[in-house]
Amino acid sequence: MQDYIPCDAVEQLQHAWREAAFGGPEYAEQHINAVEQLLESTGANDAALNYVEAARSAVQHRDSLGVVLALVAALQELERDNL
Repeated sequence: MQDYIPCDAVEQLQHAWREAAFGGPEYAEQHINAVEQLLESTGANDAALNYVEAARSAVQHRDSLGVVLALVAALQELERDNL
């Protein structure tokens, strides 16, 4: 039943980095919150969760590039786990 959660997290991460890249870091915050909740509820990859937390910090500093890089790194971690 939890197989869908990594897929949902990947989808949220894809939306988040695009929102950060094209709209600014504050637009990604809703997706960052959603993916963080999904990852915490499953006890998922700690590295992915650390990247999401780094993205949240970058949002607070209004650092679009930092948000995008952290989210893409989290996405890669989740995709690597699901191979």
